[in-house]
Order: sequence, then structure tokens, then C-alpha cells
Amino acid sequence: MSEHLPDTTVADIITWSMNAGATLKALAIPLDTLDWHVNPQPVVYFVHSGQFIKIGTTTRAQDRVRTIAGRMPEACSLVLLIPGGHAKEAEMHARFHGLRANGEWFRLDARLIKYIKRTRHKQDVACTMS
Repeated sequence: MSEHLPDTTVADIITWSMNAGATLKALAIPLDTLDWHVNPQPVVYFVHSGQFIKIGTTTRAQDRVRTIAGRMPEACSLVLLIPGGHAKEAEMHARFHGLRANGEWFRLDARLIKYIKRTRHKQDVACTMS
């Protein structure tokens, strides 16, 4: 079940939305830190733009995010990369199916943000332990 905003005022919803955007902006992964030219492996990417998250797969995340950003009216940022190809992408689409807006775009929601933050935290911990 998705965590939805309680019945509140429009101002409350705008405030929540702005806070969610700020949280995701803080998680942005700088594209220049990615090196996908040596032995590219498939990954599932999560790209934030406005009130949406795109969940897709690629072997060249840096190029893919730049392509998406060039087509969007709002700024885009890469907020999560996880290993995997089409099967993992399908798993993520199924997990967040109730939030699907269109195609690979999903509505920004507390549950999706929580997943991104939790997964990034696990990745950070794993990096410090290796």
C-alpha cells in the first residue's frame, strides 16, 4: 500500500512536494563521477524530474540521463543506480505500479523516496566496508 498524503490543503501538498524535491536533490549523483566506458554493465536508474521519477535500464547511465535531461522542461537528476537489467527494471516497475504516471515515469511519493534513500544508504555502507 502506498503512503499517500492525508487530506490537507493545497499549501500543505506544495510544502510536502518541495521538501521531497529537496531530499532528492540532495541525493543527486554527479554524472561526471560515472565511468561507463570500461566494461559497461546493465543498471536500473532512477531519474528525478519535477514531480516524477523515471525508472529505466541502460548500460550507459551517463549518456542516458543526459538524453532524458535534454528532452525535459524541468531539470533532471540521477538519484539511484542499482545493478541489473530488464528483469530488475520490471521488478521495480511492479513494485511501484500504483504510482505509474505514464510509461516508465512514476509519481513522486513517500514510499518511492523512502526506497531510494534506504537503497542509497545501503550502498554507502557497503562502499565504506569494502
